[in-house]
Amino acid sequence: MATTIPVKNIYHMLCYAWDVLEQAETIEIDSADNDRPLELLTKVLLSGVNHLLKQGLGREYIETEEIVANLRGQIDFVYSERRFLTRQGRALCRFDELSNDFLSNQIIKASLQRLFHAKDLDKELRHQVGILLQKFHDIETIRLNRQVFKRMQLHRNNRVYRFLLNICELIYGECLLDESEGKYKFRDFYRDDGPMARVYEKFIFNFYKKMQFEYQVSSERIHWNASSENDPELALLPSMLTDVSLRSEQRTLIIDAKYYQKTLSTFHGKSRIHSANLYQINAYLDNLEVNGGNDARAQGMLLYPVIDQTVSACYEIGAKTIRIETLDLAQDWDGVERELMGLLF
Repeated sequence: MATTIPVKNIYHMLCYAWDVLEQAETIEIDSADNDRPLELLTKVLLSGVNHLLKQGLGREYIETEEIVANLRGQIDFVYSERRFLTRQGRALCRFDELSNDFLSNQIIKASLQRLFHAKDLDKELRHQVGILLQKFHDIETIRLNRQVFKRMQLHRNNRVYRFLLNICELIYGECLLDESEGKYKFRDFYRDDGPMARVYEKFIFNFYKKMQFEYQVSSERIHWNASSENDPELALLPSMLTDVSLRSEQRTLIIDAKYYQKTLSTFHGKSRIHSANLYQINAYLDNLEVNGGNDARAQGMLLYPVIDQTVSACYEIGAKTIRIETLDLAQDWDGVERELMGLLF
């Protein structure tokens, strides 16, 4: 990317995208501009885990099976009799025990181990990761996979864990094992189809949902204004799901948040708006017209981050207004917020 997004700004974007804004205050991240994504995620995880350890690792009730003399929980009489345990004054019991060796802590430990073996991680950060790993010595070592993250169950009030496990899942998704060296290599975090594209979209959505009060904010499925005799359900047509729909009493605005390595496409040496993006936002507006009211004159916006150039253009296409805008994510965060609010006017 031609424009470097400061570490602090990426961190704020993550907090918005994952709806954990309070973490922006509790976890300290320096404002260095030249950190790579691997260093950023490592620093965020280190800071977050240290914050967690100061509070004390969370604990959950874990089902335990143990042969004990002091009976508790559910007694397995059949097993105990067959093993002559009752003659020794003992029995096999199953009971719930409060422990910090549960899935969330196991995922954090496995993620720290993955970072410790990351090929390109800064030596000082690797050292800090190693120190933290020692504090997880009594946590079981597990192997990370997609199913492990799907099994996560977090209480709504445990937002610190929610944030850290989002970081862990991002690290897992971007680390590839280099089998020749037995180390992990971190992929290009900023690629078009990478996690930053999804973070950018969710960040824009949650920013407007939380920081302004004039519009109702949603992501909506727009229905095709179409019919077909041989496909009455319109099942073969692609779905139309908006990134951000903003509605007030006076206005409907549809924003498509697009993230690319280059702001504009190039054809025969000439810069153009990405054609697929323009067709998509135009289709949204065309099919909203049938709703009437503000939807009949809805406005559209393609919102790109500033990569290699700043763009601000407005087009009247038929009766529709479509704006092309860029957001400068390299400026101070206060400036990012002001610019986003200004786009609504």
